[in-house]
Amino acid sequence: MNISNIIIVFSLIFLFSCSNSEEEKNRFIETQKEILILRAIYPDTAEANPKVLKVFEKYGYTKESFRDKYFEYTKNPEEFLRIQDSAQARAKRELLELKKKEEIVE
Repeated sequence: MNISNIIIVFSLIFLFSCSNSEEEKNRFIETQKEILILRAIYPDTAEANPKVLKVFEKYGYTKESFRDKYFEYTKNPEEFLRIQDSAQARAKRELLELKKKEEIVE
């Protein structure tokens, strides 16, 4: 294998890993967003917790695997804050949309 082939292979691996990493991060953000929405709608944890477990399942997590991913992201505080900000902003947008829909229906 010559050097150009090696460079191409490593470039493809790098691109795939970055893409996969972004997809994983987005999956985490979407999961966190839905959990935030549920916690806002259902302040009673007895009511919210079963719904949260369904969100984990929807996105391919278990309670433990989501927690592990959460603590993995906390190892990079700057990135973790960006992730949390994204999840919170998305949740806030969706909650506002839900509130608008309720006002239209009333």
